[in-house]
Amino acid sequence: MDRIVLLIDMDCFYVQVEQKFRPETIGCPCAVIQYTSLSAASIIAVSYEARAKGVSRSLNGDAAKKQCPDIILFQVPTKRGKADLTKYREAGVEVIKSISKFTSKIERASIDEAYIDATDLLDDIANDGEICLEKSILVIDPDTMKVAHNESKRFSSSPPYSLPLSEIEGEIKAFDDLCDGIKLKRALCLAQRIKDQILLDTGFRCSVGVAANRMLAKMSCSLNKPDKITAVPLEAAQHLMNFTKVKKVPGLGGKLGNDLIQRYGLEFIGGLTDKSLSRLIEDYGDKTGNWLYELCRGRDYQAVSVRTLVKSIACSKNFIGKAALKTDEEIRHWLTSLAGELVERIALDRANHNRIPSALSIGVRTEQKDFRSRSLQPSILSSISPRIQESEEIDAAELTIAKKIADITFGAVKSLTGPNPINNISLAVGKFKSFNGSSYGDVKKLFSEQQAKQQKEQEKSETREEKQEENRPARRESFFRKFIEKEEEPPKRESFFHRYIEPVEENVPSTSKSPNFFIQHDSTVDTILCEECGLQIPVHIMPEHSDFHLARKLQAEWTREMKGPTPQSQSISISKKSVRGTKKTRGRGGKSKTEIRNPKIDAFFVKKN
Repeated sequence: MDRIVLLIDMDCFYVQVEQKFRPETIGCPCAVIQYTSLSAASIIAVSYEARAKGVSRSLNGDAAKKQCPDIILFQVPTKRGKADLTKYREAGVEVIKSISKFTSKIERASIDEAYIDATDLLDDIANDGEICLEKSILVIDPDTMKVAHNESKRFSSSPPYSLPLSEIEGEIKAFDDLCDGIKLKRALCLAQRIKDQILLDTGFRCSVGVAANRMLAKMSCSLNKPDKITAVPLEAAQHLMNFTKVKKVPGLGGKLGNDLIQRYGLEFIGGLTDKSLSRLIEDYGDKTGNWLYELCRGRDYQAVSVRTLVKSIACSKNFIGKAALKTDEEIRHWLTSLAGELVERIALDRANHNRIPSALSIGVRTEQKDFRSRSLQPSILSSISPRIQESEEIDAAELTIAKKIADITFGAVKSLTGPNPINNISLAVGKFKSFNGSSYGDVKKLFSEQQAKQQKEQEKSETREEKQEENRPARRESFFRKFIEKEEEPPKRESFFHRYIEPVEENVPSTSKSPNFFIQHDSTVDTILCEECGLQIPVHIMPEHSDFHLARKLQAEWTREMKGPTPQSQSISISKKSVRGTKKTRGRGGKSKTEIRNPKIDAFFVKKN
């Protein structure tokens, strides 16, 4: 097995965060609700004690009370007329900090989930590390892993089957019979250490999935919760797929999953193995078809992306039933409110992580259940200043930016929804960039970096040309190169510029970039500083002087173009580029000759005596 991936999923995270402030509620049936009215309150998290008594997230506050009279309902804080999830986000950051003590290869998937690529960490883990046998679960395929489990132990649940190590014959030694057993055993020890560290640092409990890829780790983690570690050996991967419902597979919870169910009559994703690769490509295209073919066999090649920071910052608000937005005034009010929250969170994110978003998206859902979105790139985002901490009210500068964002998005909302009432509005920013001088306004640094880059490229080019020149046969030298590089004899004509410029004396200093044949003229003549060479040039010849520098640059560029990597390619390149500057004539033998009519460009600026 090439990789080992861990998925860390916090158990009933919102409930645990609330219970940390009220520890006397630990062990009691609890739920977290939004909004004050129990009849309208929606449940966003349910403790396992409450689940055991029939409470689910589909119930509202009143229904939860009827189902479980002793349930404790925690209220999500509100701010600007909507739920404020700040304390849950901050708790999620604390979890990531705890995981970071083991590795930097962390991908934060959500507020309460994180992937870890543990492959490189396993060499430092002892084979006999401490793990809790009762809470360490192994997924088992009875058909291929008869040795791994005690056949006298009957599976008490429906497939996919799994057993704690305490009920497996040989316990931890059972891994020795698996093809990836050594790595899997070490991964269990690592997962136990991470769980213990998170509990020590934050007081939160979590479940962990251990497998050869992200998908299997995600699916295995959900099999046994809470506070468990579940591992999937390669021998049991197909068994897990054969008994996992299509909609439970990561990436198949939406339209694609529905289409698979309707098109092929699938219940479990493993049933897709009956379809050939050509059939899947025919039905879903090359990319999706290949992905589905591998997916149903338990294979996932998506790597863990190192990301401890969120990729986007988003906020939204639902307007259900009579609360649906119908007037422009209502839409503008809530756009400003959502933008205010967004600006505040961007300001805090910039203060903590020195980055700023460059893209903004607006999403709306109408009463017709039609969701539409539009992407924008407003420059106003870069003007958001960092702030150290949250406050109850948005400051004046942030309010101004929020109103501008509301104005920008209002037109998009109207064009997306028309006259239809709105049930949901969401704002999100992404495509973060580090806030530094090279990206935001430091022109001097930008040009200096560009100049350094060009100089480096030029040095590489010169080195490459020198090596090519050494390897080039002497007798095969191009006629055109001889023409270009040949030192011309002093012509019997004087350069136009030499009427005003004389050779430099040895005692005259010059700048590092100045041609050594320029001197400063008599102070009685009005002069101007040339930015190219750093010398004082008479005003009346400055236009011609500037043309001289331009001519030198053109000459250098033309010379570089004429030089090729090899004599053969050089001749071909020059013959193509010199069509305009050649004249074909007939020789005595009837063969056409080509005469190059491209003298050095300085010759255009000289006059004959």
